[in-house]
Amino acid sequence: MEGSFENPPIVITSSMAKTLLLLAGCIAFVCLGVSIIAQGPTTIKGYIGGYASVVFFGLGIPVAIWRLFVPAWLQLSPQGLDWFNGRTTKHFAWSEFGEFVAYRPSSRARSRHIGFMRLRPPTDHSMLRSLTRNLTGVDGSFGGGWSLDPGTIVDLLNRAKTRWERPVAPATHTTFGRR
Repeated sequence: MEGSFENPPIVITSSMAKTLLLLAGCIAFVCLGVSIIAQGPTTIKGYIGGYASVVFFGLGIPVAIWRLFVPAWLQLSPQGLDWFNGRTTKHFAWSEFGEFVAYRPSSRARSRHIGFMRLRPPTDHSMLRSLTRNLTGVDGSFGGGWSLDPGTIVDLLNRAKTRWERPVAPATHTTFGRR
């Protein structure tokens, strides 16, 4: 972590060790799939499992390598929160968030992710947003694999929001051309 509340911005990056672990896992499962295929699977499940393992985890290898060279980051500053996900940077004002929470993406997951609740619900009411909220209990996520513990990051995010959030001015209605 770089920076502090007294010397912003605070920058949190994804963990290189966790990314290397992901890469090693992908390589191991590709090798397992190749060995299943090389032995000549005896059942249709073995055939499908071998090829599915090679394809799915094979696609994970370039993603993990990309993450090693282009890590994700969160930047907290008085101007808001910037999130670089590996491809694009998104800016959020502190006033967009209700709170930040650490959550598990599923009941079986061991890892925790950084989630957030929006202050105002989105107006598009998409089915995907509703599904995400119903499955995970959060409106959105910055994912996992960060260099700090999710609880520590959530605490930093909530403290930054409290410290730097600017009150939202009430909406004013302007009538153009009418008196």
